[in-house]
Amino acid sequence: MDKSNAKSLRFEDLPEAMGQLIQRFDRIESILLNNLNKSEPEKKEEDELLTIAEAAIFTKYAEQTLRTKVMKGEVPSIRLNGKRLFRKSELIAWIKGETI
Repeated sequence: MDKSNAKSLRFEDLPEAMGQLIQRFDRIESILLNNLNKSEPEKKEEDELLTIAEAAIFTKYAEQTLRTKVMKGEVPSIRLNGKRLFRKSELIAWIKGETI
């Protein structure tokens, strides 16, 4: 969906367009969070904040599985400005605790 297609968007195209917008927003959010993390050099890599997509890749869980585990209170996470985020250090501890 580019700007030229936005004017000719049909109702049937809305689900795909929304999916593309969500993916773009997730990429922007990831870039912003990584830039924020890089601007604070005293933080360890393990203190990095991850989005749901990044946490899913890091833990090797599907995003939906990770969301379900969050809803059940099985995975440590925080909400910041309405977004679900994960501290890498907490995910590492959670993984170690789960595999022991």
